Order: sequence, then structure tokens, then C-alpha cells
Amino acid sequence: MEPFVLIAPQGSSDRRGVQWYEDDNVWMLTSSSEDELRAYARNRFRAGLTAATVSLHGQSRGATGALFLAFWFPHRFGSAVANSFVSDYALARLEQVAARNRARILATGIPIRMTIGEADLASRDRVGSPRLHAYLDTLGVPHQYETLPGVPHTFAEVWKYRHTDGVQAGLRDLQFHQATWRRQR
Repeated sequence: MEPFVLIAPQGSSDRRGVQWYEDDNVWMLTSSSEDELRAYARNRFRAGLTAATVSLHGQSRGATGALFLAFWFPHRFGSAVANSFVSDYALARLEQVAARNRARILATGIPIRMTIGEADLASRDRVGSPRLHAYLDTLGVPHQYETLPGVPHTFAEVWKYRHTDGVQAGLRDLQFHQATWRRQR
């Protein structure tokens, strides 16, 4: 892997609390202001010099944010990975945003990857990941979708899952992002 900068915002554990995909935080990640987070990374670390080299990656509720930003602002990001999306309360909103911005999503070609563990107990009564996957197929939005055998909802378990080729899921996700960065140089 080439060097990269990782910024990991954390929203409230209460879904009624502040989430990183709400208006103030969306502005922090998508505006053209010099106070914006991507501008900070460009100025401080010389990272993310173009939108194509800035990626979204989220786990659980963070997956909701990553998908929301990728669907609403596909021109601002190079790729998006959503691990363990189970936030059914946000499903209708994500479907609406994906449908509304379908043309822009397709025009930018933003690579999208979704994973969910087969043993994800948080998804026992939830349909977020498989339903959104099917909806994106219906819209004709290219994306990757993968279920990870035996993997629960925890970030650490998702991250360290080893594929049959021996590559950890977390590394595979980072390589997914990095492949988009290389194409955009």
C-alpha cells in the first residue's frame, strides 16, 4: 500500500444524535471552503489533492454515512466502501438519494463496495445491505457486494476476516480504494 491519510469521524451512538452525514458534517466533507476537512488534509498532508483520491469508508452507522455521501456527492469522492450497513431507518432515504442522483453516480463511475457478515446479529431483523444491493442492481448502479461467512457486526471481525486467498477483508477494502486513486492520477 502506498501512504495515505485516514480520517475517522465518529457520530453519536444514539441514532437521534449527531451523525457525520448530517448537514453541518456534510458541509465539512463536501464544501469548497478552506475550513473543510478535505482541504485540511490537502494542505497539511498533501493528501487527497483531487476528489478522485479521497475515499469514503464506514462501518455500521458509518456505512450509512459513506453511502449517503457517495450517492449524494459522487463527484467529490473517488470510491466508497460500506461495511455492515444495517441501518434500516436510513434505507428509504438512501434509495431516494441513489435514484435521484443515478445519472450523476453513473457519470462519475464512483466505485462502491458493500460487505456484510453472515453472522451479523445486528442484521438479524434488518434488511439494509441485501435490500440496498438489490435496489442498486435495479437502478443499474455498478457496485460490489459481498457477504463474509461467519463474520459478526464488529469492525475488528469484519476487518480481519481472511478471504480464501489469504487477504484480510480490511486490506482488500483499502486496495479497492487505492486502485481508484491510481486510475485517477
